[in-house]
Order: sequence, then C-alpha cells, then structure tokens
Amino acid sequence: MNPPKLKKKICLLGSFGVGKTSLVQRFVYNRFSEDYLSTIGVRVAQKDVSTADKHPTLRMLIWDIEGIEAGNPVVKNYYTGAAAAIVVGDVTRPDTFSQIPRLIQRFSAINPQAVFVLAANKSDLLPDLQSTEKAMKSIAGEIGSDFYLTSAKDGSNVQEIFNYLYDKLIENV
Repeated sequence: MNPPKLKKKICLLGSFGVGKTSLVQRFVYNRFSEDYLSTIGVRVAQKDVSTADKHPTLRMLIWDIEGIEAGNPVVKNYYTGAAAAIVVGDVTRPDTFSQIPRLIQRFSAINPQAVFVLAANKSDLLPDLQSTEKAMKSIAGEIGSDFYLTSAKDGSNVQEIFNYLYDKLIENV
C-alpha cells in the first residue's frame, strides 16, 4: 500500500447503543463482539484506505464518539476539524432515527463542508426493513447523502460506507 498522502477525520454520530463502536471494530479490525461496552468520551482508530484504480491512499482517523446529547459543550471539541460523519441509527429502535437531523445540524454548524453518510445498523435483526428504508431515504434526501442498511455483526455494507466516504473525500484532490 502506498504511504498515506491524506489524513481525514471521520466522526461516528448517534445515540448510545446504536452500534457505532461495532461498526468501527468491523471496519478496522474485521471483528465483532456481542459484549456491549459503552464508549466513554471518544476512541480514535485509524485505517489506510485506497482502491486499485484511485489514488491517493487516505488515512481515515475514525472518531467513535460516545452517544451524548448533541447540545453537550464537549461535543464541539470532538467534532472540530472533521471532514465527514457516519450518522448511525438502530433499526430495532426507531426513536434513534428521529435524532439524526439534529445531530447533522449541529455537526454541520461546526464543519459546514462535511460529507455525511447514514447507517441503519443492526439490519440482521429485523426481517422487514421497509419503514426504516423509507425514513432513511427521506433523511438522506434532505442532506444529499447516501444511506446503507448495515450490520456490524455480519459485515453487511460496512465496507461500502467507508468506500463511499473515500470516494467523496478524494473527489476534489
């Protein structure tokens, strides 16, 4: 792999327990744990990403932020300098999707040029996801983003989320 030429900070946003940490673990280390450990503060992981036909290599600095209220004053410190955000909801808890627009609004106020992608996580737990898809499609349309039904447990669409961000983040390089 080429040495990284670019570094970009990516934040994971969402309510507690939606699977932000599990998505990071699946993407960076290709592992999943059934044990729930709530993130306190922030955890930072990194992964170098490139594709065969595109350059440069991008070092993704992935900030797994605890599920705190968007109005919390410490949030600004976590969000500052981010190029992108993965906004995560839990398909088994529809109320987690209602908070997404507010999270995006607060994040955008700090990072107006940020790229967003939405993840409806834990898709392996529900057989019928039509209402979730409809809600996510609506939110994604409002912010000009894509959305993915993901499962950190079985890996569904986890790589695709980060590939989407890679493409968006190197578009203007």
